[in-house]
Amino acid sequence: MAPAAHEPPPIPEPQPPTAPAYQPQSAPEYQPQQAPPTAAPYEAPAAPAPVPPEYQPQQAPQTPSEHHPEYQPQQAPAAPSAYEPPPSGYTPPQTTPSQPPAAPEYQPQRPVLASSVEQPPQYAPQATAPAQPPSAQQASAQPQTQYDPRYASAQPQQPQQSPPSPVYAPASSPPPAAPAKRSHGKLFLILGIVVVLVAGGLAGAYFTVLKKSPAAYTFNSKTVEQPEAALQQAETATAALVQSRHGTQGQDLRCYYALPATPAKGTKKSDVDQTVWCGPVLFVDGDPAAEYLQYTLTSTVDGSKVTLQASSDPVSQTPSALAKNTTFKRPDGNTPPAGPGGLTAPAPPPADADLLIATTDIGSQTVPSAPAGAVIGSINGGIRLTTLGPITRYGAGDDARGAPTGQKLIAFQLDAGYDLDGNTSSLISSTKVVVGSGSGRELPTSCGGSTCYYLLAVPTDAPSADLVLSDGGHRQTLSLLTGKPGGGNLAVLARAHRSSSVSKTFSMPVRFNQTVGFPDGASGSSVTYKVTIDGASLDWTPPGHPKSKPSKPGNALLYIDVSYTDPHNPGDTFGLDPVLMKFTPKGGSTITSKNIATSKDRIFNVFEVPASLTSGTLTISGTATETFANTGGTFTATVVTPVHITITFPAG
Repeated sequence: MAPAAHEPPPIPEPQPPTAPAYQPQSAPEYQPQQAPPTAAPYEAPAAPAPVPPEYQPQQAPQTPSEHHPEYQPQQAPAAPSAYEPPPSGYTPPQTTPSQPPAAPEYQPQRPVLASSVEQPPQYAPQATAPAQPPSAQQASAQPQTQYDPRYASAQPQQPQQSPPSPVYAPASSPPPAAPAKRSHGKLFLILGIVVVLVAGGLAGAYFTVLKKSPAAYTFNSKTVEQPEAALQQAETATAALVQSRHGTQGQDLRCYYALPATPAKGTKKSDVDQTVWCGPVLFVDGDPAAEYLQYTLTSTVDGSKVTLQASSDPVSQTPSALAKNTTFKRPDGNTPPAGPGGLTAPAPPPADADLLIATTDIGSQTVPSAPAGAVIGSINGGIRLTTLGPITRYGAGDDARGAPTGQKLIAFQLDAGYDLDGNTSSLISSTKVVVGSGSGRELPTSCGGSTCYYLLAVPTDAPSADLVLSDGGHRQTLSLLTGKPGGGNLAVLARAHRSSSVSKTFSMPVRFNQTVGFPDGASGSSVTYKVTIDGASLDWTPPGHPKSKPSKPGNALLYIDVSYTDPHNPGDTFGLDPVLMKFTPKGGSTITSKNIATSKDRIFNVFEVPASLTSGTLTISGTATETFANTGGTFTATVVTPVHITITFPAG
């Protein structure tokens, strides 16, 4: 890095200069500048290789490197080491992630048959008293039945007649017999039977009236035979439909004929409409104000009568509100309940256990954004969670489903992750889902579009549910419970921002511990170099150096492009000795650089830092021990004034 101390040597014979041979490279590596034995006359080097070149130390010509251009050495002692810039054509990645129901039975009217009603016994009217009074013996033998006036209304009506004339026995005759004692038990029994018979007579009269009371139903002016039959058919169909569609029905589920409140001209008031209405019922996502299904009626005519039959399927699977200006009737006299029916739309039935599907329909639910850093980056690409969160259901109407019993539903969306160079590349097709200790399952084919969600059902107490990506020899995971990356993930490859645009140029005086000779023939004990800093990058494996990696997956290799030029060796660029470069992450400890050049005579300095790095300070300072090119002896070069440069990276 500086000229060497010397005595004036004899002047050597001039030699023709040799042009450096250039080899393509992935990153320029610089060779250390070294001192010749004496301050010999400077041999001008051939034209410099294209940028970014690999720089060689100032020393005698060397055999060209396999990856780097070689430069003729400067015939003067070197202080800082030769610089190895990034691979030719390499640009630090600046990437931005892409935005990737039991059927009720109908109760027909059932009048009681007259023969089954207990009729009151028929009593013969009491015989009219004889014109002549009976003999005393006859009179004493005839019972004298008396009736309690309170039960008179319960006795059969007898013809009214005059009481018989009293009969007097002759004086010599014995006195008449005493009246027979009344039997109250028999009287009460007779009266009870009379009451029951009267009630039975009334009941018989009631059913006789009912059998004649219902108004006739007509269809196209013809009398409907057994009108309850078509309603029973429709009710059976409705109950089965409610069960198959996971619906709900009112306790008063019935079907009704519809009759216009104002019949059309030329029609009978008793003419029913072409459809019957059944309800109230409600299905998933149904409208509580619309709870009736309609079934079409077909007719079979037999003279002046007609038989109706209801269709097996409703006119529409979607219930509607009862029609206005319409009267709804049925033979038993029941009418629809007031209002919409009082039902609440049922919840969707549970989905299958351990569900894993892709769908676009999660209704009005919102899935929150995934946590920052929910990314897997890998050698060939990766995946990125964009949304992640629980939902209660998916689908609509009859297709809607809720969480399986004992499980919960997780919804998430995916986009492409980043590859080794920071470019977006999707590995969704290579990603699997693993729940607990279960085996991996491939993600279903995406339904396409930004509204497509993956849905996963997991036990409510599942210890883990992960997305798993195996690529480039690394197995990486993302939790679908928290969105957190796995501990073994390559953290730096999950970053979208891995490059810094830092750019600085400055003069840096260097002092030697003895006088040195320079390539241009001059000598001295100090020199001022021009230092350039042109960008920085965070990498898992720096381009052109596939064998160099951080010591653990949570770290990264920080490369800062630092080079310098020597006024005594114009046209060449050199790298600093690693000992002169240190980096201190913000809030962290100071790290010394490490040369990972592919050749011993090259320099490519990196720092192993946390992959989450966003800011830190590069310091160029201290003293380096260098070797003279001609003698193999050493000298020291010291940076006179330490230099501090802030390096920053966007977060994420």
